[in-house]
Amino acid sequence: MIGLVYRALRRRRLRTLLTFLGIAVAVVAFTAISGLSRGFVATWEQAHEEQGTDLVGFEVGLFDLMASRLPAELEGEIRAVPGVANASGVLTRVLAIAESGNRLVVNGAALGGFYWGGVPLAAGALPAAGADPPGMVLGERAAEALGLGVGDRVSLLGQPVEITGISSFRSALNAFSATMALADLQQLATRPGSVTYFAVDLEHAGAAEADAMAEALSARFPQIAFSTGESAARDHGASELVQLVARILSLFSLGIGLLVVVNTMAMSVAERRGEFALLKALGWGSGRIGLLVAGEATVLATAGAVAGTVGGIAFVTALAQVPDVAPFVQPVFAPLHDGLTALVIAAVGGVLGLLPARQVMGRAPAALLGEG
Repeated sequence: MIGLVYRALRRRRLRTLLTFLGIAVAVVAFTAISGLSRGFVATWEQAHEEQGTDLVGFEVGLFDLMASRLPAELEGEIRAVPGVANASGVLTRVLAIAESGNRLVVNGAALGGFYWGGVPLAAGALPAAGADPPGMVLGERAAEALGLGVGDRVSLLGQPVEITGISSFRSALNAFSATMALADLQQLATRPGSVTYFAVDLEHAGAAEADAMAEALSARFPQIAFSTGESAARDHGASELVQLVARILSLFSLGIGLLVVVNTMAMSVAERRGEFALLKALGWGSGRIGLLVAGEATVLATAGAVAGTVGGIAFVTALAQVPDVAPFVQPVFAPLHDGLTALVIAAVGGVLGLLPARQVMGRAPAALLGEG
């Protein structure tokens, strides 16, 4: 049976190749979209965890968290709440570097505050208050990608900014970002007295304690929605939309791939009625013929699924190295999930291959020859 399946696929090489590529491309899309959507949430979560942030508080009711605008003066009130160890107001802007056109995530926090304690320096020093031009600490991976180092200057929003230090963050979002004094970024971005969110360090940071404190702080400051970094990344509107679109596109891609299998097997069955009539005359039963067709479909689906999974991982890994993409999303792959998906595609492809085979399985040899 295996030899017959191999010969049947080899006999129609172009069709076999095109079907294989169709399935592989569909699975590449599925794997890539799934990996990016998981990475979207994980990137945000890792960035906050790395800086020792237990809770984040954004303006309530916003679809886009980057549009959050809160009074910086609330920092002291938040810090004074029982159970809060420390808090920092953080202004976040995505700015274009005039010299290269690359986008850079820039965070601003008050010098000497809790937020700066989570900035690990690999070289240089923290910016000085009131420096002219203002200074910033640039993430190590951003510095490598842009070819910049300590002492270099870049232009942000038409104003020069000097790189005073290089940070050694591990998470992608932090490693591709920069940190400035809050007052400098507020002046640069014309956001006086405002921050994007509050980073909160708790005295007791267990999961239950964090959830309880998030509720308490949200009740105390109704204009702010406090949550863990993971919840903020997963539950805000833009993230939910990304994940919903990712699921729809993933399922759509898989559906196209499986339809390619059905179409190929339908054409194959239509062309081989004479062959199936001969096999029936030689004593082959309907089940055996169905197994032959299903075997061809399974081989095509399996090969395409495996190649597509590997190709999807390679594609997204390469995409994540692009400087304008890397700060926002690093793909997260789930080997078990992706492996099971490949197995399901192979199994479903084999079953769907039986649909065209039903056209010949119950027919007599003479009837098949009469239609050939």
